[in-house]
Amino acid sequence: LLLHTIDYAACLRHSKAVLYADDTALLVSHHSLEEAELLANNDLKNTITWFNCNKLVLNIKKTKFIVFASDRKQQSFTCNLHLGGLHIDQVNTYKYLGITLDSTLHWAPHIDELCKKLTFGCFSLVKARKHFSKQTLRMIYFGVFHTHLTLIVLNH
Repeated sequence: LLLHTIDYAACLRHSKAVLYADDTALLVSHHSLEEAELLANNDLKNTITWFNCNKLVLNIKKTKFIVFASDRKQQSFTCNLHLGGLHIDQVNTYKYLGITLDSTLHWAPHIDELCKKLTFGCFSLVKARKHFSKQTLRMIYFGVFHTHLTLIVLNH
């Protein structure tokens, strides 16, 4: 798939493509939300054309979009994006590569998800300490806690 998608970014005129394995994110930036919507729809048309030419199938059902803007700007704007004639659902939060992104760029949704994972990890570690050596508990810590705590730091 990498050989097929390596030239995908060249078909985009207004977006920056972020490709990781089989995940693709398009980033469109403009001071006007209305203009950003037009630019995004233009590149979505280019995306469909590129996929069709390369005999690839895009899972439109899994395709979502998020608008990053202040609360005030978002309340006064309705964005409509389409891909292959189908409406794309807008979301307020989206999990991308393990990080929960919020439309107002607040960390609360990501921290909530992280706390849930770490709470489960604490429970597991307390139960495990009765049955495993310190070395095994250390391995559990690195598998359950450390990876979640360092994910953002290592990726950025």
